[in-house]
Amino acid sequence: MSLRRPYAKHRDHLTRRRFLGGAAGLALVGVVAACGGGEHPTAATAAAAAAAGKGLTIRTSPPLRPSYSAGVPDYTVRCRAGTPVTVEATIPPGQNVSVDGQPPAEGSLKQDVNLKVGQAFTFTVNGSVTHHVRCAPSDLPVWRVERHGKPVSQWIAFAPTEREKQPPKPKPYSVIVDDRGVPVWWMRAPNGIPTDTTVLPDGTVIWGLLNGPFSDAAWAHVKLDGTQLPSLDTVGAHADHHDIQELPNGNHLMIAYLPRRHVDLRRFGGPRDTTVFDGQVQELTPDGRLVWSWSTRGHVKTGETAAWRLRKRGIFMKYEGKPAVDLIHTNSVQYVGSNLLVSGKDVNAVYLVRRSDGKILWKLGGTHRAESLRVKRDRYASAPLDGQHDARMQPDGTLSVHDNGTFGHKRLPRIARYRINARKRIATLVQVINEKRAGHSYCCGNAQRLSGGRWLVDWGANSIIEELTGHGRRVLTITLPNKLFSYRAQSVPPGVLTRDALRAGMDAQFPR
Repeated sequence: MSLRRPYAKHRDHLTRRRFLGGAAGLALVGVVAACGGGEHPTAATAAAAAAAGKGLTIRTSPPLRPSYSAGVPDYTVRCRAGTPVTVEATIPPGQNVSVDGQPPAEGSLKQDVNLKVGQAFTFTVNGSVTHHVRCAPSDLPVWRVERHGKPVSQWIAFAPTEREKQPPKPKPYSVIVDDRGVPVWWMRAPNGIPTDTTVLPDGTVIWGLLNGPFSDAAWAHVKLDGTQLPSLDTVGAHADHHDIQELPNGNHLMIAYLPRRHVDLRRFGGPRDTTVFDGQVQELTPDGRLVWSWSTRGHVKTGETAAWRLRKRGIFMKYEGKPAVDLIHTNSVQYVGSNLLVSGKDVNAVYLVRRSDGKILWKLGGTHRAESLRVKRDRYASAPLDGQHDARMQPDGTLSVHDNGTFGHKRLPRIARYRINARKRIATLVQVINEKRAGHSYCCGNAQRLSGGRWLVDWGANSIIEELTGHGRRVLTITLPNKLFSYRAQSVPPGVLTRDALRAGMDAQFPR
């Protein structure tokens, strides 16, 4: 991991400790320091939790994950059908443990708890500190966790569902994990493969669906208790899964792809009669009414796409029996005051659009046009963006981009942050974050700036999700197994979720 200012060297002296969990569950690295149902306990309550469990050992079969520690509030076990969870404890003098509501035991304890998948039980130490244990499904992916400090992310939402080549039986889960990487909430999608799982400000959960080559499907919308809410969709075509933004007025900013038939792409190495898909950004009310839209058609020229890929690869999807091409591949949208920020993977560019008339005010990356920005202090100035995702304007006016390095063969993914001078048409690189362990990232990923200058980064198609300090040091790393990755991860804003609400939602889905 490194963060650098352009042309400056930086060394990461972070000491790394690792504990690798078995196939049965999670692994946790570092010191945990929270208790009960609280989000950020005081030093006194943390000390009380540690004192309550001093000298106490608790084991379960199947194994408790992570291993018991007095400060860890939530755990999982991998239940086996028809086999109870066996809890064993060695209890020091003067302490007691109560399991699943039974009378407190002293000295030692061995107790069976019958659970079905999703159900939970509790154990309480000395009548004061209660821990929750939930039965995880056998097909919920098992990830490795490294923890090197206290994350500012209380909750992280993601869908560990994507692979370059999907297995015969994909695992369609959306999950919310705590600051130790422990899954406290999950839901299996009733149809399709969820992606871009996001918690809205009202505490409900949405996700897009991978649905064919153009991913056209409404976004699912659920409460924590699993109640299905009306889905979110676009007008004129089903929504794309790449991004959705809830606006302060309650409306949603969404992406749709509209087919344009009979386009001649021969000068770009394509077929004579091709269907191309134009990216459209739509603002919709909560009940689905269209109030504003902007299309790349008429604003982004066909020649701005990475046309060399068409010539070299000769690969075309089919739509209505004819060759079809996604010329833009819009993958993030954001209102910036009276303007719209749009990222397009297949044009290797980010555009700022004036909402009043649709005019492009500036363009970063991609092929040159009159509105293009000149890039300074970037070693890749001639091609600063390469199959990028998740362009975001930050509160300080800088632009951050998750730059995948998709098509540059020796280019690693990076988070690049630029200072934009629109008047002089200059973009100056002011920060770069790399992750050498990430390797090639052909798609996906995001970078969310957090309080204190920290970042939550999903490195895309390489299984790593991390919280990093402002200097690029790792605080929390989640590594997904078996080449799984998440399209995007979200650090849920403070105050949106509570541990009690997540547990209650799971209990409603899986009552005992």
